[in-house]
Amino acid sequence: MMLTPDFTFCHTATLERWQGRELNRDTYGPPEQVRCRINVRRQRTWRQSGATSQEAVASAKAYFPAGTRIDVQDRVTAFGRRYTVNEVAPRFNLGGGENHVEAVLI
Repeated sequence: MMLTPDFTFCHTATLERWQGRELNRDTYGPPEQVRCRINVRRQRTWRQSGATSQEAVASAKAYFPAGTRIDVQDRVTAFGRRYTVNEVAPRFNLGGGENHVEAVLI
C-alpha cells in the first residue's frame, strides 16, 4: 500500500472547470481553490483535438489528492500562470484504492 502524505500537496491553485464552447470561446465554471503539488518542467506530450493529435510541450505536471475530480480542458492557475489540463490520470496504490490524481498542464 502506497500512502501520499498531506504535506506533499503544499501548493494551492485555482481550478476552473470547462463547461463548453459558446460563441467561439470556451466557458468555465466559478473558480475554486484546490490543494496540489505542481512541478514546473517542460516535457513533450500530445494534444488531442477530435480525430487528430498534435505534439505539444507541456509546461508543468500537477498532483492532486485522491478524490479530486479534474478533467481535460479545465484551467489551473498557479504561480501567476494559467495552464490548461491536457491529460488526467488517477494513480492507484497496491490495494486498488486511488492514491492521487496526476494532470499534465500546457
